[in-house]
Amino acid sequence: MDQLNIDELLRYVFAGAVLLVAIGCVFPDALDCPGLPQIIKDNIETVGGVTVLVAGSLIYVLHRALAHRAFYWIGVKMVWGWNSPTIIELDLQRFKRRANDTSSQKYLDKWASQAHYLFCVFWAVFIASTIGMALNKSIPVWLYFSAGVALVSAFLHQYRLHRREQAVARSEQT
Repeated sequence: MDQLNIDELLRYVFAGAVLLVAIGCVFPDALDCPGLPQIIKDNIETVGGVTVLVAGSLIYVLHRALAHRAFYWIGVKMVWGWNSPTIIELDLQRFKRRANDTSSQKYLDKWASQAHYLFCVFWAVFIASTIGMALNKSIPVWLYFSAGVALVSAFLHQYRLHRREQAVARSEQT
């Protein structure tokens, strides 16, 4: 994981860490489980690191494949209007701007990583809470609150990103 840059860490790793912390809050005695194999207990840092990377990547991929498409469409319609370019057209314009070294697109990409991270934090807490509820565990209220804050922040961040991207697209006319 030491080879990953901050954008990749935001997209693929940090949500997995949030998931582990949230699961730890829902299941505080998880590591004291007598059925947990000794090899996992002896290598908890390695197992935790792999779990964080796999869980974070899975959350990000599922977010991008399922929910983000709807969130993105809503944001595009709010910013660009009903006669907006299609999502594919906007993606192609973004790809063209990335090829231009003087474009502001690279800064927008970093901003997008932050928005995705906020959405993935919401999903991580949602997953941990859902598992806990399914197993009749008590979920701390602050966990719900933090999920709500992450989701609202993600939508606001995404909206502002769309506004800025629209301005960049119009000024750079790709």
